[in-house]
Amino acid sequence: MLTFEKTKVLLDAYYETNRTGVWFFNADRELLYSSFFYSAMFAQAEAFPCSKASNINRQGVFLQAGAHELYSQFECVSENTPYTVFIGPVFFMRPQSLQDFEMLSFSRSFPHSVLQEICNSIPITNLMNHVALTRFLMLALSGTAPARSELEEEIHILSARAGQHEMVHDSAPQEENCSNAYLAEKMFLTYVSHGDTEKVKSILAGIKKIRTGRMSDDAVTQKLFDMVCSTTLVTRAALQGGLEPETAFSLSDFYIQKASRMKHPSDLTIISTQMLLDFTERMSKLKKRQAVYSLPIQKCINYISLHFHEKITVQQLSKYTHMSISHLSRIFKSETGISIQGFIQNTRINEAKELLLNTDYPFSTISNMLNFSSQSYFISVFKSVTGTTPKEFRRRHG
Repeated sequence: MLTFEKTKVLLDAYYETNRTGVWFFNADRELLYSSFFYSAMFAQAEAFPCSKASNINRQGVFLQAGAHELYSQFECVSENTPYTVFIGPVFFMRPQSLQDFEMLSFSRSFPHSVLQEICNSIPITNLMNHVALTRFLMLALSGTAPARSELEEEIHILSARAGQHEMVHDSAPQEENCSNAYLAEKMFLTYVSHGDTEKVKSILAGIKKIRTGRMSDDAVTQKLFDMVCSTTLVTRAALQGGLEPETAFSLSDFYIQKASRMKHPSDLTIISTQMLLDFTERMSKLKKRQAVYSLPIQKCINYISLHFHEKITVQQLSKYTHMSISHLSRIFKSETGISIQGFIQNTRINEAKELLLNTDYPFSTISNMLNFSSQSYFISVFKSVTGTTPKEFRRRHG
């Protein structure tokens, strides 16, 4: 039987290859170890499978959460210490729509941008491989396991249920959460403006288009409208990221004119993808030329731009960059000319301007989305930074 330390080495190596995490809890349901990359975040948020024992279904080895999310669980004793072992999460199929994300067991624990990043790291399972891994770990850690046929029968039942969930899901009304939709769109545009080509490629399949309204009953015309809206938003994101206006607008005109000559929706989809990758790759080259900040400050700025809708503290950034609070604060101010809190505040206010100009969201919604403690505090900060209230800003410029 493997020792606990050797087991951890084995599972870390397995995770590097297959991205399937394994969790060990003691008899008091405290997390002792996990090979899952985001386990610390899950534990801090008390997200599944870090929830209380009463919330865990102990019927059978396999546990399905939502329509597509799968875990395994069993008990074992290693070096005279009892453990509960969880394997997962893995997916039957990757979440794509907002409704898919909302059905995840841990969807309420993280903002949508982080949720999407977590889901991109979770593997799509081959069910029989998952059975084999579960049975191997049961034998290795507890010395006993059900027959393979028993486990396969149980997993087939879950697989059938997943198909039923999918049919129900497909027939259900689509209800979008405006905050999540906005954050998903904003995160995608952030990846474009940062030149993060790999992430843009990885989520293109999940975000079919940047969300727009229905403007035509004709499929080609609707697709062209979508393309124009997407190109406009991407051009703005690139301009904000530092791309020269002449280049940005020339690219925008080129792709819109090219799209206007297309006669089939699939051709427009191809052009839209080309446009997104072209802008992203140009931003990637630009960012390499713009690397004027030290690495810790670049990391701080990137973290803030990706997490401005969450609570961000100097302590968090200190841990993230492995620097003391005082040293990080000093060099941040030296290189950027502004304090960390001032930079965070300005980032949120710039985002508030975008929302005020391009949406009809009430001030209370914008305040919540940007993690201000109250609507009155948001209005106060907005006025101190811009010299005007959100209401007056929207009236003048909207």
